[in-house]
Amino acid sequence: MPPIRLLSWGANSHSQLGHGFQSEQLIVPKEVDLSEISLEAENIKKIVGGAGHSLILDKYGCVYACGWNSKGQTGIPGEDIMPKFKKIESLKDEVITDIDCGWDSTMCLNENGEIFVWGSNSFGQLGIDPQRQNCILQPQKIIMNEKIERFSLGLRHTALVTETGKILTSGTGGKCQLGLIDSENKPIRRANIFTEGDYLLSE
Repeated sequence: MPPIRLLSWGANSHSQLGHGFQSEQLIVPKEVDLSEISLEAENIKKIVGGAGHSLILDKYGCVYACGWNSKGQTGIPGEDIMPKFKKIESLKDEVITDIDCGWDSTMCLNENGEIFVWGSNSFGQLGIDPQRQNCILQPQKIIMNEKIERFSLGLRHTALVTETGKILTSGTGGKCQLGLIDSENKPIRRANIFTEGDYLLSE
């Protein structure tokens, strides 16, 4: 049986393919060298990508990132471009079970149902009022009243599902993507913190 390898191709203008260089496009699949982070490709659990950054989650709960870092979206402070995958050291004491990327925002979930966010928060998509923090340079825990089971990031909004089936959304909702209405049954177009809709997934 041939060895498992990680290959990437396509847009690479911000080194989001993890090859150590920038290019407008990589036409054919090229193997990603993971030797510097001592990661075996067969131990990769999940890979996600944003507008110009990428994340890897391994089966041990460790997270690695590369690519565009202008808003801190890799979770590794320093360079605006992270040319190769690096481990997010600030999460080393956490066992991460899921990861996702928005355009220039990032989120992960640990084994205790807690979420960590980083990157751009210009639209409140990370569940924090952007007047307080519009950019988060490394993973920051968001305190919630319930454990989170699932989550997903869009372009400028985020949705969470709690252990009891509640849906909470945050960010901008110009096309009603927040799923929230006000007391007059009009769509809420902006939520700066995670806000519960009037519904339950379990029903």
